[in-house]
Amino acid sequence: MLAAGYAGFDPEAAAQLEYKCARVWTPDYVAEVCRLGVKLGQNSLLLRPAEIDKYSPIPSKEQFPANPYWENGNVVLVPLRSSRGSYVGVLSLDDPREVASVNAEEMSKIELLAGDLAVTFDSAALHRQLMRSEKLAAIGQLVAGVAHELNNPLASIVGYAELLTDEVASGPSRQKLDKMRREAQRMGRIIENLLRFARQNALEKKSADLEGLLQEVLALREYHTQANDVDVRVDVEADLPRVAVDEDQFKQILLNLMNNSIDALEGARAKQIRIEALLRGGRVIVRFDDNGPGFSDVNRVFDPFYTTKPIGRGTGLGLSICYGIVKEHGGDIQVANLEPHGARVTLELPVHAEFAALS
Repeated sequence: MLAAGYAGFDPEAAAQLEYKCARVWTPDYVAEVCRLGVKLGQNSLLLRPAEIDKYSPIPSKEQFPANPYWENGNVVLVPLRSSRGSYVGVLSLDDPREVASVNAEEMSKIELLAGDLAVTFDSAALHRQLMRSEKLAAIGQLVAGVAHELNNPLASIVGYAELLTDEVASGPSRQKLDKMRREAQRMGRIIENLLRFARQNALEKKSADLEGLLQEVLALREYHTQANDVDVRVDVEADLPRVAVDEDQFKQILLNLMNNSIDALEGARAKQIRIEALLRGGRVIVRFDDNGPGFSDVNRVFDPFYTTKPIGRGTGLGLSICYGIVKEHGGDIQVANLEPHGARVTLELPVHAEFAALS
């Protein structure tokens, strides 16, 4: 989160606020803390110290005499919510000049401001998503044409390399042919990724067990994680509802995220990956955390062909493809760097209609 503005703080408290916004507080934090407290107005909450303390507020030094309106350590929160119901920010207030003014009538004025801010923030986020979607669509059309043009000559190269391999006995020439054939096949896989990136396939959504899909993907990478001493921990909330996804495409997302985390841990001493799945606000949240170096530029991770991996290790299409698949499923995907180091990728997925109706 970003401290968009504040007033009334001394330098020490202001520094704490900047730090906690950047490193501690998240939209999930806002959603969780806003479920507590007593409603003051239509969209404002009064939280007492016992309710707010564990959420690491900025401590107030001002002391108020006993009164029926305000207790030392109280905080008033006015959440900023988008038209879709998601939390995009929050106004936090304390130390009122007049304690008797902490009431619904006075808060209605601040709630109007909060509504305008929420619309502004949400519109900016939607604009960024639209620009990204248009960029992906344009590049998708381009790469589809290029990939199809490359496929035919590449198939010939692979075919002739295999024919020559059968004719050449073992030795240096055979080794060179084998290497040429492997590299051509790698090019074929890159082209397949390009076509998958550009292709608009019809989704086959069905009720799927998220934990089962996750275990299948982990099994594919089990040997590699064990051989490289990667500590993988999985925490799936009990009675997690089934999700509405295309299983093959969703396994592709999970595998991409798993591979990215493993690659990021290369060279790290204590390699850790934590995968967490839980239900929040009627949506299933899946988080991939690792203790690698983090993203060098969180604003570019979903751009096609953007990669920080060495040449030959990545095409820069993995997260772009994940972004497209998640959006087609009606979900969301976000990335963030962790403190002091590490990366987090968060998936937000729709619950299958049958289970949503039961909740």
